[in-house]
Amino acid sequence: MGRLDLETRCRLRLAQLQIKEGRFRNAMATLDEIPLDGERVIGREMQAQVHYWRGRALMASGDRAGAASEAALAGRITADLRASLPPASRDGSP
Repeated sequence: MGRLDLETRCRLRLAQLQIKEGRFRNAMATLDEIPLDGERVIGREMQAQVHYWRGRALMASGDRAGAASEAALAGRITADLRASLPPASRDGSP
């Protein structure tokens, strides 16, 4: 469709279902199809989600080191995004 945002949301949801079903390799393959660099890339918020779910898949498949690395990346991106918000908006209040 050429709608990277929509494609990414669908892939994230599919990966979540695959993780829930215990199909961790499939989830990783699904997440690997999401472009994190290059000409077509997703935004930072979605990048954090991709790293978060990669971490969940890796943890469930027994790769604790890989899971920790992905969780750290997701955390770093989230912290950067939070820091870019005005101070009044950082606590999550509307």
